Amino acid sequence: MWCLNILNIVACVVLLSSVSGGAECRAASDQTKQNCEQNGYEQYDTGCYKLHDTPVTWDAAKASCAAEGAFLVIINDKTEAEMVSDITKDSSYSYDWVGLRDESGNGDWRSVHGDRINNLYNIWVESDPQKYKCGALKYSGKLDDVPCTNEYSFVCEK
Repeated sequence: MWCLNILNIVACVVLLSSVSGGAECRAASDQTKQNCEQNGYEQYDTGCYKLHDTPVTWDAAKASCAAEGAFLVIINDKTEAEMVSDITKDSSYSYDWVGLRDESGNGDWRSVHGDRINNLYNIWVESDPQKYKCGALKYSGKLDDVPCTNEYSFVCEK
């Protein structure tokens, strides 16, 4: 009899936890959606994104995203590259800045968070991106290295 009561209590605790957890998950999802809608961001599967269609340099794009509590988009995989390409399809430019840079100029590409390119989406227009130090996503959905002083539209992520 004692054993059955303990099992019932455990079952109730598990049930209440899952019900409460479900409500917490819904509340977190609603909060994420509200955070996305601030400053014109849109929610997609992998986060919140915003296209800035005014052309600026890579450094200015990075600063603009930071001012909104965001960062230049970091493309993690092909699915995200396709999604960002879809966001930028109506852009007036053939390139859009992304959060990749080769500070040293020796092929050590890193995201704005310091992640190495070999841990991220790594499909380039040219097979050996060594000429310039800043990364952009071409309308084709492939990365390209371009001069950091060029002015392109950009996507922020948060």
